[in-house]
Parts: sequence; C-alpha cells; structure tokens
Amino acid sequence: MPAVLSGCVTAHGRADEAGASPVEVMVIATLHSAHAGNPRYSYEDLYAVIRAFGPDAVGVEIRAEDMQRGADYLAANYPLEMRELAREYGARAFGIDWLGHDLEGWAIPAGYWRDHSEIRRLQRELDGRTDISSAQVDAGRERQQQIIRTATTASLNDGR
Repeated sequence: MPAVLSGCVTAHGRADEAGASPVEVMVIATLHSAHAGNPRYSYEDLYAVIRAFGPDAVGVEIRAEDMQRGADYLAANYPLEMRELAREYGARAFGIDWLGHDLEGWAIPAGYWRDHSEIRRLQRELDGRTDISSAQVDAGRERQQQIIRTATTASLNDGR
C-alpha cells in the first residue's frame, strides 16, 4: 500500500466566550508508516514538532466514536502516529476522521480497508483503466514515493 499523506491538527490557546482570544492552529502533514523509514521525518520528528508547539488540544485521524476502543482495534484501523498521539495527549486528543454515514457510530468491520474502502475501490479502478497507461500510473506512484523518501519535517509543513 502506498503511504498516504494526511494530517494532524493541534491547537494552542483558548478563545473566551466573547471570542476575544485567538486560537492558533497548526496542521501537520504525516506520512503514516513511511515515518519508520524516513530519517529526515521520523515519528520522533513529528512528535517533537507537536510537543514544541505546546498544544492544548490535538486532533488525530481517528474517528471520534473509535477514540476509546481497544488497542488491537485501533492498531487494525489507524496509523501508529495517530494512536500514539491519542495516547500521549489523552483527554486533550480528539478524533477528526470520518468514514461516511454508513459506519457512523459503528465499529469498522473486519476487512473494511481491503474490501470496502472507497480509496481501495478507486485504486483498483485506476489499475484497471485502459485510457491511462500503466507507465502514467507508475510514474505517479513513483513521484509519490519520491516525495515520501525525500520529505523532511520542514518540507511538508512549510505552508505549501
């Protein structure tokens, strides 16, 4: 599976009821499992950026209804960095992922990511298209891998 760029949201500062105090928000790009093999943007690099920001709250790519589910369930469905941030920030972490109305409020079924995920369906559809050459698809995937291999904490989080 190609690594996916996604994000984590952190917020620092609280607005009072009148809304006079601004809240600073940082959106952080993540590489999911590719952090493990990237010496320029490791899991620790990601965690250090978040710690340095000093967030009052951290939004993680986990559905709100799944935040309190067991470790095995979370490991089967969510990236390591999201699980670790949810654990580290505890009550200050909140879920920001959403998989659609069909699963809202329900556990993600076994085999969902392989058999039912819209992303996987689109990947299979792309692989089967005849109007796009396999060289074009391979070139796009290679470009994605190049970004992942060369990504640094700064390059993915510089606002572009």
